[in-house]
Amino acid sequence: MFEEIVRKNLLALVADYRSKTGKSLTSVSKEFYGRGDFLREFQAGRHTISVDRLGAMLRQFAAEWPEGEKMPPLRPIFMTRRK
Repeated sequence: MFEEIVRKNLLALVADYRSKTGKSLTSVSKEFYGRGDFLREFQAGRHTISVDRLGAMLRQFAAEWPEGEKMPPLRPIFMTRRK
């Protein structure tokens, strides 16, 4: 369950970032994870992410969010309700 929530929230953040920047999934993956294929594999459920790496990515998103655009609030992932 936790893994599903993390996956859903991170991918929603990535989609929002991509819509504001026009960057491809591969570009965002390389920029924030260091590997162009990671997010595609993560989206497909073939990769997971450590809590440390997730935290680093969230901090990087916060630092690099496009100026003048509102970043979604980073609520604690465990508080997200499952539907």
